[in-house]
Amino acid sequence: MAAVRMVLDRMEFGQADGAGTPATDTPRTAAPGAAEPVAEVRGVSRPYDFADIDSVYFIAPNLCPDEPGLVAQALTAARDAGVHRFVYHSVAWPHCPSMPHHMDKAASEDLVRRSGLDWTILQPCAYLQNFSSVLNGEATCITLPYSPASRFSFIDLADVAEIAATVLLDDSGRHRCASYELGGPEQLSVDDLARACTMTHRRPVDIRTSTVQEWNLDQGTGLSDAEKARLGQMFRHYDVHGFCVGSQITQHLLGRAPATLADLLER
Repeated sequence: MAAVRMVLDRMEFGQADGAGTPATDTPRTAAPGAAEPVAEVRGVSRPYDFADIDSVYFIAPNLCPDEPGLVAQALTAARDAGVHRFVYHSVAWPHCPSMPHHMDKAASEDLVRRSGLDWTILQPCAYLQNFSSVLNGEATCITLPYSPASRFSFIDLADVAEIAATVLLDDSGRHRCASYELGGPEQLSVDDLARACTMTHRRPVDIRTSTVQEWNLDQGTGLSDAEKARLGQMFRHYDVHGFCVGSQITQHLLGRAPATLADLLER
């Protein structure tokens, strides 16, 4: 739940103007040595009780088997508690029949839009941080169950968190009833990412391609059969189509250019 941790840090320590309280499905995380908080932050678990909470930031567990059901529960609790703002963390390309977990998010978005709440939907592309161990030099091999030539609009998770905090804390109403598709500024393949990491860390980063079945046996331990099936459908989609979206909305909401792969490698 790195996305939640980053949003909480941005909320608490002055990354956006205003005040509010997000509720998430995980405990709060504080940034050591940071400035005075601008918002009180607390986590809320099921059954949801949003009493005395102003704003809710909702992100479901990865590959949730019934995301629309969770979202429906959260929306009911938010209405009952008089929550001011509901921000739903969805995904880019939500209506994508070849990826069932995206379709669940599309159904959840429909619930949010018909909720009667002051809502905003964020639709980020895949995160650069999905490859964090290679980006920081800890790992030198990527096991990939799809083509390393497929292209993605990878986005920096910190940029998503900054946008989420801005939307949560902005009381102007400008983000009401808005859906924001968030892509990074480059269309990169995993081949591109591996070459950049090789140059930065001065040691080769190898890509080992595998079938979906091999990936499940090697990397999918601990996943349920349903989760493996959903990931397999996602990998097959990536293999043929990649996952690219625009970055203009991201840049507008940040008020600056989104972070590039080179920016992350320089951190």
